[in-house]
Amino acid sequence: MDQNVTNFAKANELPMRFVPWSFIIPGIILVVLSLVLLVIPSKKKAA
Repeated sequence: MDQNVTNFAKANELPMRFVPWSFIIPGIILVVLSLVLLVIPSKKKAA
């Protein structure tokens, strides 16, 4: 384990602060689009 201390330090320097936002922002967009589709009435008429 002592040999890998430098590898752990390098991994700790990776910019992981914004990784969760890459999932949160698309999720919010999908929720908003879904709500818009639910609120706006469909223009198709059932035959």
